[in-house]
Amino acid sequence: MSEGIYLDNDIVLKVCVYLAASEFLHTTFASGAPPAILAVARYTLRSIFSRKAKYSPEAREMLERILSAVRALEPTEEEIEAAADLEERATAIGLEFDTGESQLVSMAFRREALALLTGDKRAIRALSKIEPSSARHRIVCLEQVASQIITTFGLQPLRNNVCSSPQCDRAISICFQCNSPEIEIDTILCSLRSYTESLRGETAELLIPGNDLSSIVS
Repeated sequence: MSEGIYLDNDIVLKVCVYLAASEFLHTTFASGAPPAILAVARYTLRSIFSRKAKYSPEAREMLERILSAVRALEPTEEEIEAAADLEERATAIGLEFDTGESQLVSMAFRREALALLTGDKRAIRALSKIEPSSARHRIVCLEQVASQIITTFGLQPLRNNVCSSPQCDRAISICFQCNSPEIEIDTILCSLRSYTESLRGETAELLIPGNDLSSIVS
């Protein structure tokens, strides 16, 4: 049985800022299992939200909603060692790959996770340089998640929340064309698709097929 979908801290944080916890949890429930995060991420994310006043009470409520629903993952010694190797290889070629991200990657490959969802494009680009074959078609970017959410639930209120926090993820803000007062859903989907295809082309096709999550969730 598949291990379902794994989530990194960055994508959880951004979904909370966009007040889309319920839609996100619905979208990432796969193979009969809720999504999973590193166990330590519960403390890390709560610490980030408590230290930074820029996060609204509503965003913090979103975080608790997600944390109450996800599964917690603990890496084995073998997975920790494999993660450290990924970090060393990244450092050797001048790239950044943090511990949490490397552990999730290591675990996803060994536990047959459907995919790893990440909001960190820097990490996707680093992974494409150090582990392109193992990670091929195993990664999901934020644009694919956004496409799935608006296809399933509609454009609003996600667009309003994205445009209310343009600094959260500049690429997403651009895709949602926040400077336009009114815009069609197909135009937004086209922008998200264009960015996804561009990222796929520069990262050795690490992204799952398609422009949303339909290839891994029913």
